[in-house]
Amino acid sequence: MSRWVVMALAAMASTVGSHAQAGGDDLTVSRSRGPTGGSVILWPRVVPETQDSTMIQLAETLQGRLAAMSLRVVSDRKQTVRPRPERVCPMRGCRSVAVSVMLGHQDGGCVAVAMVSEPGSEGGTMLVPWAGDVDLRVRSVSFREPPENKLSVREFLPCDEILNHLDDAAVEQALTAFAEG
Repeated sequence: MSRWVVMALAAMASTVGSHAQAGGDDLTVSRSRGPTGGSVILWPRVVPETQDSTMIQLAETLQGRLAAMSLRVVSDRKQTVRPRPERVCPMRGCRSVAVSVMLGHQDGGCVAVAMVSEPGSEGGTMLVPWAGDVDLRVRSVSFREPPENKLSVREFLPCDEILNHLDDAAVEQALTAFAEG
């Protein structure tokens, strides 16, 4: 099953990530670069894309959880939360620490991988397994690179239970590292 999951995620990445990699200012590009010294919470990357209201609600909940963590760790005043579908920073990068999550789903199962980026476009995006059993082939990806090609899902969690299994400590550690520069 894990080989099939890797192939499925790779196929999804080729279609889901094409707009972000192309660098065009489509609807997925954040209209805000975020406040200097703060954080920008991007809309989650849902793979595969879906209009399922349950997945959209879960993505919104995960984004809210990241926003709450960021307020505690990065800044209690300087934060912008981007609406759907703004999931990537502009080509010049964000002025803030950028935070998001890749929410993978398949047959009622979900995984979540947090993505934390330093300000600008030169650095990479740190990948942090947040929920589900995920193998990362690399710990970070290049600016605006979709993470799906760099991970393998060993086990999905039931989507309706994922909020009970989030490893917030790992995400907070990554946020702290980028906030302290």
